Amino acid sequence: MSGIRRRRVLSVGLLTLVSGCSQFGESTPEQRLFRKFRVWNRDDTSHRVDVRVEREGTEIVDETVALSEGEFTEDSIASLDEAVRRGAGKFVVAFRFADAEQWTTYPVTESTEARCYGCEIRITDDGEFSVWDAQLGADDCPLAGSTVR
Repeated sequence: MSGIRRRRVLSVGLLTLVSGCSQFGESTPEQRLFRKFRVWNRDDTSHRVDVRVEREGTEIVDETVALSEGEFTEDSIASLDEAVRRGAGKFVVAFRFADAEQWTTYPVTESTEARCYGCEIRITDDGEFSVWDAQLGADDCPLAGSTVR
């Protein structure tokens, strides 16, 4: 979709960002942890969004989420955190409005160098998709060498 605008989250937003996460050290895409994943509708119209997530080429999420209109309500955000917490690896998300034919893909792991990260697909107030990704802090991520569930 040509309306995609990628923005790096540089300040505190919906995803909790903590500077100084260098405790995780250098990592390759195969070692990075995808821990937070949300779809958020900021438009004043409700939307249904088809969402797919692949880890290492295997589909782990294939859902349609219904999001109410609203800036920040429980029904305007779909959290898929548990679905993506499958260990480290290369992750790609794909999404579209439920009535659309064209999928938009976003290679999350290739878009960040963070050892542990989150991603949000947002529907902006003008009804367009926007993708945000961010490094997460120690509260959301196990320390290097810890067991990942």
